[in-house]
Amino acid sequence: MIYYDTEAKWYKFVFSFFRLSSVKRAAKIGLFFAIYTALIRFAFDSLGYNYITSYRVFEALGAIFTLLTVMRTTQSYNRWWEARKTWGALVNNCRNLAIYLNAFLDKSLKKEKDKLSLDIANFTHALAFHLRDEAPEPMYYECSTELNEELEKASNHPIVFAQRILDTMTDLYREEKFDGFQLDIFKSYHQELMNIQGINERIKKAPIPFSYVAMLKMIIFTFGFIIPFQRFDSVEGFMIPIWTFFIMSVISLIEIIGAEIEDPFEERENDLPLQQMANVITKDVFNILGQHDHQPRSTEMKEFHKVI
Repeated sequence: MIYYDTEAKWYKFVFSFFRLSSVKRAAKIGLFFAIYTALIRFAFDSLGYNYITSYRVFEALGAIFTLLTVMRTTQSYNRWWEARKTWGALVNNCRNLAIYLNAFLDKSLKKEKDKLSLDIANFTHALAFHLRDEAPEPMYYECSTELNEELEKASNHPIVFAQRILDTMTDLYREEKFDGFQLDIFKSYHQELMNIQGINERIKKAPIPFSYVAMLKMIIFTFGFIIPFQRFDSVEGFMIPIWTFFIMSVISLIEIIGAEIEDPFEERENDLPLQQMANVITKDVFNILGQHDHQPRSTEMKEFHKVI
C-alpha cells in the first residue's frame, strides 16, 4: 500500500502517479492499440480504402461503458472499504479482549495470560496469511512441535488459533478463575473474531460476477479495435495512434484499478497493509497482557509500504 501526505505538493502526486504498476500495465494496453491503429490506418492509406464506422457506435459503447464502469468502481471500492472497516474492528476487538482478560484474570495467572496473548497475536497473523493467495508462511510466536503439526494438517490457520483461545478460556472457567458473566463477555469478543474472518472470506472468495466483468472488458476491447475505422476530421492522421494510446490507456486504467481494489488483501499498491495491522495488534496485546518474553515485530510504515 502507498501512504501519502494529503497536503503534499501537487507535482509529487503527478510524478508518483506515473510510477504506479497499474499505470504501466494500462500503458502496455494503450501501446498495443496504438500500434494496431497505426497499422490499420497505414494499410487503408496505401490501398486508398476508407471504411468509416458510424460515430453512433462509439456513442453507444461509451454510454454502456460509463454505466458499467461507475457500477464496477463503486462496488469494488465498497469491498475495499468494508475490508478496511473489518480490520479496524479487528484491532479494536483484540485490544478490548486483552483489556478484559487482563482485568478479570488474577495476576498470578501469568502463564495463561502469556498463552492467550500469543494466540491472539498469532490469530491476526494467520488471518493475514489466510487471505493472501501468494504469501510466505507467517512467522508465528512460540509454536510447539504439536502446534506446528496441527497447523500443517489444517487448511485454515485462523480457526486453529481461535479454537486455542476458546479452549484456554473454557479451562479457566472450569477452574473457577472467573465467573459465567465474565465468560459471556469473553465469548462475545471471541465470536467477533470469527465474524470478522467470515466477512473477509466472503469479500475474498465472492468476486463480482464474471459475466458483468467480462462484458466490461469486451466493450473496452471492442472500442479499441474499431477506433481505426472512425473518421477524425479534427485530428491529423499521424496523431490518431497517439490519441488512441492515451484514450485506451485511460480506459484500461479505470478497469485495472477496479480489478485491483476488488481484492484488497494482496500486497499491491492499493491493497490493505494487513501485516502492519497484525503487528500493531500484537504490540498492543503484548503490552496489555504483560507479555515481555517476545518482542512484537516492527510497525514502521517504511518497512511495509511506499511512502509519498
